[in-house]
Amino acid sequence: MTHIKQETLNLFSPISLGDIDKVAFYHRMDRKFVFHTRLLDQFLQDISKNYYMLEIDGRRVSSYCTQYYDTADFKMYFNHIRGKLNRYKIRHRLYNDTDLSFLEVKFKSNYGKTFKWRIPDAFPENGNYKLNKAFVRKHLPYEPATLKANLRTRFKRITLVDKNFTQRITIDSNIAFRKLNDGNSYADEKLLDIAILEIKYERNKSANGLHNILLKYRIKSGGFSKYCMGIVFTDPSLKKSGLLNPKILKIHKIQDNAIIS
Repeated sequence: MTHIKQETLNLFSPISLGDIDKVAFYHRMDRKFVFHTRLLDQFLQDISKNYYMLEIDGRRVSSYCTQYYDTADFKMYFNHIRGKLNRYKIRHRLYNDTDLSFLEVKFKSNYGKTFKWRIPDAFPENGNYKLNKAFVRKHLPYEPATLKANLRTRFKRITLVDKNFTQRITIDSNIAFRKLNDGNSYADEKLLDIAILEIKYERNKSANGLHNILLKYRIKSGGFSKYCMGIVFTDPSLKKSGLLNPKILKIHKIQDNAIIS
């Protein structure tokens, strides 16, 4: 993972996949923060005493691959970038280090709460894939036949759990996007030097455990969707919408100048 030393990762006490199930939080609140990866090493040092780090077979940085689906007119994409609540997202996710894969649906309610449902399902070998009809119809207001694979993402992730087991933190970097169209893929677009931190917690709990550290580095909360950013970075026709321009400009500022706010 960019800019992180192994000795920094080793500062954290390990936690196993079995223990991390205590903070799965499939029905949760979440907050996201975007910043330059050059801050990651010192940031992790500052919080190492208060968090466990997920370790799988001796590895503390995990690899993920995700395939997203949407309608032909990108209904889920546009619902998201227009800020519509009661919105959905559907994806396949592959946990490369364990070879586990799931078909997942995420739902953002009009109260700002996130719900997630998933079933074990083999990760598609190519973009063409027939979705599980019963699962889709149970959790989505779209017919399975109207949904097509349109994007793949790859990234590295560190997962942390606070020592009171009240919040889970994921930090993603090394993000790459690949456009899909009728099963055909195109060259990757990479989001270099960007880290995405997400705090996940139960609605009746607090996400303020990192407050002072985030203030120290001038890291402010702000929404970020890998699906939406991947679409806009790989599909020139959708850049004309302009709805994501402020977020794109912020990313470019962080990349060019390491500006965090």
